[in-house]
Amino acid sequence: MSSDFYTYEELLARAWSKLPKKRIHRERWQPPKPEVMISGKRTFIQNFNQICDYLNRDPKHLMRFILRELAAPGSIEGNMLVI
Repeated sequence: MSSDFYTYEELLARAWSKLPKKRIHRERWQPPKPEVMISGKRTFIQNFNQICDYLNRDPKHLMRFILRELAAPGSIEGNMLVI
């Protein structure tokens, strides 16, 4: 075998030396909280389009995901998701 390989300690020292000395503090990424309204057997997420825009997702795609997870029927009416 060749001696061209680094030891674990050498690789670890190289990795630590490449990390920044100070940790950069940024604002925590937080999507908008769902505004939920319950009326009888139906549940409305009133700011559904705003949430989709923030997550950069197609509303129909996100609706399908939520409905499959809940195993419930639903639809999009205006800016709201109706479950």
